[in-house]
Amino acid sequence: MSWLRALLPTIGYRVQAVLYLVLGALACFVPLLNVVGYESAALFGVVGGIYATFVRDPGLLDRAKSPGFRFLKAWGRQVLLLGVGLLILGLNALRVQNCDPVLGVLFWVAIPLVSVGIGVLTRLFVSEIFRGWKAEVAALVTILSSIGYFAWRLATQPPIIGFQLHLGYFSGSIYDEALALPESLVFYRLVLSAGALALLLALEFRFRWKTYDRAAGIGALALVLAGITALGVSRFEENGIDIGADYVAEQLAGRIESEHFVIHYSTRGNFDVKRLVEDHEFRYHEMKEFFGTDPIAYHGEKLRSFVYASPQEKGVLMGGRRTLVARLWLGEMHIVWRRFGESLLAHELSHMFTAPFGAGPLDLSARYWVGVNMGLVEGISVAADWPPAEFSPHEATAILRRLNIAPDIRKIVGATGFWGQSSSRSYTVTGSFIRYLVDKYGMEKLQRAYARGEWEFAYGRPLDELALEWEAFLDGQVVDESTMDVARFVYDRPSIFQKVCARSLAELRLEVERALASGQVDRAKEIYGQILGFDPQNVYYHLEYVRFLAGLGLDQQALEAASEAATLAKTPTEKAQIEEIRGDLYWRAGKSSDSLESYDECLSFGLPIERKRTVWVKRDWVSGEPDASRLAQEYLVDSQGHDNWLALLELARLNPSDPMVNYLVARRHMHAGRYRDAKESLELSDGVKTPLVEVERDFMGAQIHYHLRDWPAALGYVERLKESEHSMYRMYAEEWERRIEWQRKRLEGIDNEFD
Repeated sequence: MSWLRALLPTIGYRVQAVLYLVLGALACFVPLLNVVGYESAALFGVVGGIYATFVRDPGLLDRAKSPGFRFLKAWGRQVLLLGVGLLILGLNALRVQNCDPVLGVLFWVAIPLVSVGIGVLTRLFVSEIFRGWKAEVAALVTILSSIGYFAWRLATQPPIIGFQLHLGYFSGSIYDEALALPESLVFYRLVLSAGALALLLALEFRFRWKTYDRAAGIGALALVLAGITALGVSRFEENGIDIGADYVAEQLAGRIESEHFVIHYSTRGNFDVKRLVEDHEFRYHEMKEFFGTDPIAYHGEKLRSFVYASPQEKGVLMGGRRTLVARLWLGEMHIVWRRFGESLLAHELSHMFTAPFGAGPLDLSARYWVGVNMGLVEGISVAADWPPAEFSPHEATAILRRLNIAPDIRKIVGATGFWGQSSSRSYTVTGSFIRYLVDKYGMEKLQRAYARGEWEFAYGRPLDELALEWEAFLDGQVVDESTMDVARFVYDRPSIFQKVCARSLAELRLEVERALASGQVDRAKEIYGQILGFDPQNVYYHLEYVRFLAGLGLDQQALEAASEAATLAKTPTEKAQIEEIRGDLYWRAGKSSDSLESYDECLSFGLPIERKRTVWVKRDWVSGEPDASRLAQEYLVDSQGHDNWLALLELARLNPSDPMVNYLVARRHMHAGRYRDAKESLELSDGVKTPLVEVERDFMGAQIHYHLRDWPAALGYVERLKESEHSMYRMYAEEWERRIEWQRKRLEGIDNEFD
């Protein structure tokens, strides 16, 4: 056992070995940590880096030997100890699937391998400069300074990702599942390693100076590495590290100031800036009405909104492709604005209005300033936004309870349980609960409870009683049985912790997009083969693959893949999607009877409103006049992924008075901002009888006439929407009625200023 004593010469090292054994064993049972990957690398990087800073190593303190020799010996010991955790997690791959072990090993090289080296070097440096307790204090100050700088940047600058000595890389929101080895992490670790080596060589130069043993060469190399480090640090922002708000604003390039906002918008986005500002200002008015607070009065300055052209641009500049962010303590938000009237703007802005009654330095709902109550933070925003969707949050939660997949509100309004559920369920359920309390007991009581989650303090009743009351309200809701399948499709999705190789497969799906964008079709097909091989029972991946084949025009292969997907489909909505794709493929093949049969089968199942309306429109054209049917098929089926506007124009030329054609043309004009043209086509679409198209036509009419400032006509369409059997359109009616009234008064006020 002499080799073991040589490896673990002190009690500190033996404790570290046991710690790694325990940590590795526990990680085997925690999702994401249970494989050799980013999360486990970050965990061992933090623990290993900090432990290596404080573990006692007599050899490291032996000043008779050169600093370089002492460092390499201690670092080598730390690397061997890391092998304990790596081995345990590697063996765990026998019971837990690891779809990309090579990437996992690269993360371990980039994070813990460097982190323990930083820890050893920190101990060596402070021991050379200080003695006794002063060295311990210096080491502690080094670690706390690094953590403090990391936390400060996360709190005060746009990026939700971050870089730190031991953690290496903080990936930000768990909603951004895709994660490859970031180039920014590689650059950061290379610069950090160059700086660390420069410091080590400086210590070596100091040791050799008295004997002149190659000291000059070592000193020169240290200076060169110091210069390289300084150059690397100077280029941090352009390499995605330590990005600041000014840099983001500079890259977005666009700036406009309104009554309540300073908006930094991407000039790559082709935004209608006037509409962008208008949307911001209406949502501000809406949130102020709901909360009764004023974040501008609270902060003493206008709110800043950073608007990105795409999730990709947002990912580059602040780290979250799929995550919109409100930093309410700074009075700023970061969004992707896809279209006028989108509710996501309202959701992020609503966070700003909670700052005046939040707790702690970050103005959030947090008990003792540390455990953020994410259920309250996100639930209050859903309650304020109340987004028009297939189901209102109340309806959706009532259905989720009947399906027995609703999370327990008692568990998800706290600091931890929120993340254990899929985001769609957590957001919806907490939003329903908060809105119920606001509607019944008022905003003032909720604001009192919000700061620290103190329910009894605000309501005089414990959370459990309030939850029981709300659950009774939900159970009294009338639920249409036909909507149960759609709700299961929308909400019964696993969280990142429950998915097979969540990060690896999300990254592979991004690789498919990149391959297609660069014309590498065979490569994209190969990647889909990997995805299906890793998670062969996932019907959603099979459906993506079918659509991918259909988009390439490989119709026979797509039909075969659809048949395979059909064997995995369990819910009616999954089966409906397969039948819709089959209907498209049969239509394209000229088999109109088979296409109609598939579309009818699709419509017999539960489908979300948007999809069902599209299927009805396609069905109406399948058996029409051949030329018209062909053009409609080109526009409705073949246009996925590219613009077939010319096919629609030709269809309109052949059928100038057809209501359905004019409905489709009106939609195109409206989305392009050509509202007068849209109005003309909409008038010609009067008389369309296709299910769900009539009510969508009324919604389009409200929007078109709003933009034309024809308030009576817009309100007329809104009144018709209020009578819809679908709650989504009734919610749209309420929202657009408020928007019309606000804009009408706003413009009247502007006109009066010039009278």
